[in-house]
Amino acid sequence: MCIWGGQISRIRYLGKRYGEEKERILGDADIFVFPTYYSNECFPLVLLEAMQHGLPCVTTEEGGIRDIVVQGSGFTVHGSSPAELTVGTAEALEKLITDADLRKTMGEAGRKRLEEMFTEDAFEKKMKGILTEI
Repeated sequence: MCIWGGQISRIRYLGKRYGEEKERILGDADIFVFPTYYSNECFPLVLLEAMQHGLPCVTTEEGGIRDIVVQGSGFTVHGSSPAELTVGTAEALEKLITDADLRKTMGEAGRKRLEEMFTEDAFEKKMKGILTEI
C-alpha cells in the first residue's frame, strides 16, 4: 500500500495492512497507488477498498484492473517495465498532487463506480437481469 497524505514529504510505502489499521490509513489518505506489473493480477480488492474511501487510484492495466479503475476514477499506466511504470506513475501522481479538484472529482467518480458496479446489490441486480434474459 502506498498513500499520499497531503505533502510530498509524506509519500510512503506502508506494505501490508489489515483490519482497523488499514481502514484508518485509507480514511486519512488522499491518493491510493497500486503499482503492479504482475501479469496474473486478477481482481485486486484493495482498489475497491480505496474507492470506497473516495480515493483516486493510480495503478496499472494488468488483469481485471482495467475493469475496476476506468477513465475518470483514477489513472491506469502502462507497467510493462519498471522504468515505464515509474514514469507513468510519477506523471499521474504529479497531476493528482497538484490538483485538489481533480483528486476530489476522481475520488467521487470511483466511489460512484464502486456503488454502481461492485456492491452486493449491484451484483444481484446484474445476476437477476442475466437470469431473466435467459
